[in-house]
Formats: sequence, C-alpha cells, structure tokens
Amino acid sequence: MESLLVHLMIKRGLFRGHAGRQLGLHAAGLLTALTGMLAISPLLPIVMKTFDVTASVTGALVSLMWVCHAVVQYPAGRFADQFSSLTALVASEGVLVAGFTALVLADQFGVFALGVALIGMGYGGFEAAGLVHLGLLFDDGQGRAFGIRDAAVNAGSALSTLLAVSFIGYASWEIAFAPIAGVLGVLIGLTHWSTRTSHDAGWPDLDPVERFRTVCNGSSVRLLLAVAAAAMLVWQGAASFLPTFLHHTKGYTTVQAAYLFAALFGVGIVTTPAAGYLGDRWGHLRTAIVSTSCGTVGLVALTQVRTHPAVLGSIVLFAIGLTSFWPLLYTYLTGQFEQRHVGASLGILRTVFFAAGSLGPVLVGVVADGFGYTVSFWLLGALFASSGVGLAYVRE
Repeated sequence: MESLLVHLMIKRGLFRGHAGRQLGLHAAGLLTALTGMLAISPLLPIVMKTFDVTASVTGALVSLMWVCHAVVQYPAGRFADQFSSLTALVASEGVLVAGFTALVLADQFGVFALGVALIGMGYGGFEAAGLVHLGLLFDDGQGRAFGIRDAAVNAGSALSTLLAVSFIGYASWEIAFAPIAGVLGVLIGLTHWSTRTSHDAGWPDLDPVERFRTVCNGSSVRLLLAVAAAAMLVWQGAASFLPTFLHHTKGYTTVQAAYLFAALFGVGIVTTPAAGYLGDRWGHLRTAIVSTSCGTVGLVALTQVRTHPAVLGSIVLFAIGLTSFWPLLYTYLTGQFEQRHVGASLGILRTVFFAAGSLGPVLVGVVADGFGYTVSFWLLGALFASSGVGLAYVRE
C-alpha cells in the first residue's frame, strides 16, 4: 500500500509544478479547517457548561453550521465559474480564519454562535471553489487529484478527535482553535503568492432554480443526485451515531468508541487517493459500484459481529466503501458539465444532497428510539446498497 501511495503522489507527479503546489495547499487547507471544524462537536459539553446553555441549543448550533455549509455551495461555485476560483478560495479561507478567531475570543454565546456560522460558510465556499480549481488544474488524472483532496478531508476528520480529546477537561478549551486560525492565515499567504492568475471579483449571476433545472435535465444526473443523497444520508447518519452505536450495542467505552470512529477516517486517508487512481484506470462509476458494495457488506457485518477483531474489520470494510465513494462520484460528475459551469452545477447539486444528508442523524435517531440501533444501521446499509444499484443503472 505504501508503494501505491508513493506511485500516486510522487511518481505520477501530482505534487510537481504549479498544479501540484496548488493541490498541496488546498489539501492542507481542507485538513486544517476540518481538524478544527469537527472538533467542535466533542467539545460541546464544555461549551454548554461555559455558556450555561442546553443541549438542544448547542445541537441547533451544529445544525446551523451545516446549513450554512450547504447554502453557500452554489453561490461560491458560481463565483468560481464567473470570476476566479482562486479568489473564492482565498476569501473562503479568510472567512474560516474569522470564524475560528471568534471561537478563540468568544466570551459570550452569541460570539461563539457567530464563529460557528462563519466556519460553516467558509468551509462550504472553500470546498466548492476547490473542486472548480482542481478541475481546471488537472485535465488528466482528475480522479487522483480528487482522491488526494478527499484524503486530506479524512485526515482532518481523524485529527479532530485527537484535538478535542486533548482539550476535554481543560477550562481554556478556546485555545484549541488558535493554531487552526494561525495555520489557515499562513495558507492564505502561500496560496496568494504561489498563484499565476489574478484575483478577479464581482457579483455572480445567481438563478438557482434555473441552474437546477438545467443541471437535472438528463435522467442520469437526476439519478446520480438521488444516489448522492442516499449516500450522504448514510455518511451523516453514521458520522453522528457510530460512536453511540458502538457504545450501546458492542459495549465499548466512550473513549474506545471515539478512537474506533477516528479509525473510519484513518482508513480514508489511504483509500481515497487509491480509489481515484483506480477510477482513472478502470472507470469511475465501475469503481464506485465496488465501493458501495464493499461499504454495504461492512456496515451489515458490523451489526452482527461481536469480537473486537471482527468489529474492527467491519469498520475498515465500511470505511473503504464510504470514503472512496466521494472522489469517484465528484470526478464523474465534473466530466458531465461544461467546464465554465462546473462550479455552479456541482454547487447546486451539493446544496441539495447535503441538505438531504442532514436528515441522516434524525432518521437514525428516530429509528433507534423505536426499534434499536441495530435496525437503524440495517437501514443505513440498505440505503448504501440502493446507491450501488443506482450507479449500476446509470452505467448501463
């Protein structure tokens, strides 16, 4: 596996030249932003005590962050198409710096809430503009480039657990976000200085309804949107309840469950660039079908096994399928749209399926309350299997 990663990243030249530097800087930005962003949830019990707010209030705040993340996808992608993906990237990083700085300085809950909303907006814009930017830089080997991008996403997700655990129990939890803001500030400067294009700006033409109709004109794109929505339901549902599922059904402690959850993203660090490479060689939809099959088997197995090695193996299998799916889907979708409309087209689709995916935690929670966590994870397995069936139908 190590030799494969070396082949992907060095011998294939992904990090060479201007395009390679931009890929590295974007990956570093994703890793840094997600490390801080996903550390917020584990720190919420301390936040509740600090500001004397209820669990429902903090839960609504996390939902607000993801709503802001979804809503900004289309305008950020549209701006990147019409003016400059680089400008959108730098501006989004600036919003992220402002958000994390607000968390560091928060002495009132309102300031903390503002910071969380800004982080959601900044990360949503950074993702949307980054997909356009990488698409422009990598005509050849887009799957591998998107795989590296998603590896950074998974690395940041895994590191967020370590960041949160390091500061749980400390009164000065706010300082955890200071290095995040600092590193993002440095990356803004490096991105600006390493560019070869100008920072164009303006107000983009926004007509989301018309864009949605145009993008979904073909039946294959409509089906792929349904596939993505089902997969995002699985992602959000599993991400929200996997530690709880492991604690209640497998008997793991809270800390043990947290580390097993982090392993989900640790696997993704390796599988996403590998999936991009395989997709470039064998076809992105074909490889994505294998991913959904692998993930479904792992998820269903997880509900049945009892021993620690079997649980770990099931999580690894599920992680391989879940994390490798997204770079393959994004690469395929990017090829379906005109280059000058990629940002807006992907942005409007991501807004829809991220919004649909936000229902995942609600779905798992309601089913778990009524029938238990095992049944709720069976349902997630069925949804992921349906995504594979949809991909097979598109491929035919």
